[in-house]
Amino acid sequence: MSLILQKQGLQFEIAEMQQPLRVARLRQLCEDAKRKLTDEAEVQVKLPEENGAVPENAKTVKISREAFATAVKPLLDRIAGPIGKALRDGRTEAEEVDDVILVGGATRMLPLADFVRDYFGSEPQALFNPDEVVCLGAAVQAALIADNRAVDDMVMTDVCPFTLGVNIAKDMGGQIRAGYFEPIIHRNTTIPVSKEHVFSTISPNQSEVQVEVYQGENRKVEKNLKIGELRVTGVPPGPAGQEVFIRFTYDLNGLLEVEAYVGDSDHKFSTVLTQHAADLTEKEMKEAVANLQTLKYYPREDMANQKLLRFAERMVGEISPFQREQFEAAIDMFEQAMSSGDRETVEAARNTLEQILSMLGIDFEGQIGDHGDE
Repeated sequence: MSLILQKQGLQFEIAEMQQPLRVARLRQLCEDAKRKLTDEAEVQVKLPEENGAVPENAKTVKISREAFATAVKPLLDRIAGPIGKALRDGRTEAEEVDDVILVGGATRMLPLADFVRDYFGSEPQALFNPDEVVCLGAAVQAALIADNRAVDDMVMTDVCPFTLGVNIAKDMGGQIRAGYFEPIIHRNTTIPVSKEHVFSTISPNQSEVQVEVYQGENRKVEKNLKIGELRVTGVPPGPAGQEVFIRFTYDLNGLLEVEAYVGDSDHKFSTVLTQHAADLTEKEMKEAVANLQTLKYYPREDMANQKLLRFAERMVGEISPFQREQFEAAIDMFEQAMSSGDRETVEAARNTLEQILSMLGIDFEGQIGDHGDE
């Protein structure tokens, strides 16, 4: 539409304010012309009058496929950015993608298909009605969120579309500087998910911690979007460096629960952020919040993990010096994994530590069974 207005010496924003009926009708005519260009090499667009009417003898403007392709090129160039980011996130090169499926009505545009062909070096697939595919996907997603029995046999995953994290301070050459973004849940993380990170207080006798929650990708919080905060009080007196545990739990409804506690304290502070939540009723919201609790995993509270860690630490002094470095690295990895609060990461680190114990000829299960956990 901007292309036609330019041919008439008009600017879209000004024309829309001064001649709204004309611009509204022209938009409809341009939409029809865009669709015709899928099958025709050139179309003619009749220009409506100020009242929106289109007389038989109305002036016409010819638009060719080539002119249309030139007009939409800036838009296609912008599409290249998100595609490149998605490939980088997936650690994949464009030529490694087997097939690209076109979804959405706009993919009928020939310039878009040409762009995809040039970018990936292969013919894009348009085997299905692009509009119906969108409707089908939305229906399946709604059914999954609602736990509808019709999709019980479907196994699908969704991902967090943006990175979620907190505002932290860093020690820069002896100076403490705040305003840095520390991710807790990275974009494209499969959801639902619950992750915990360990931070520390920055001042001696610090009595409270202000947890500021942001979404975005920039390393500075000022360039990201603040979506909430949580105040943690009652920090016991002590030196700087007391551990502060912060957990994010995010579900398919878009609910984000932020939980924080200090050290070994049993008092947990939490809040639920609903900026990205679906339109849930009060009852559905309560059920969703209750379901968030089932996602949480506290590996440090798992007795089996506690026993393995204590046993491994005791064995450090029992092994030969040249084996100690690898063994201590496995212990460190296990502790770091438990700090992440991620079940798969913890299980992988636990298996690694148990394998190293076995390689060293140390029977963890047998010694625990014979002597108990001292």
